[in-house]
Amino acid sequence: MVEIYTTNTCTYCVMAKNFMKDQGIEYTEYNISNDADRRTIAIEKYHAQGVPLIVVNDTPIYGFKPDEILRLHKEAPMTVAKNGSDLAQAA
Repeated sequence: MVEIYTTNTCTYCVMAKNFMKDQGIEYTEYNISNDADRRTIAIEKYHAQGVPLIVVNDTPIYGFKPDEILRLHKEAPMTVAKNGSDLAQAA
């Protein structure tokens, strides 16, 4: 699971989103300019002081760091149901 916390005026957020799209990485975007609840999560849970904040399976990445995004995304296990059983596979 990949999440990105953004604001309306963040150039690096746009770069990060474009990078993830180009890499085929699906993500959920939270614009904290408009979402006070997600802004609180970014600050209190992840201790974020700026954006982009990219969270890969609950591991935060502060800023746009392409190599770190790829590394964490590739290492992240995914649970896939197959014939009623769960299998862990690399993303």
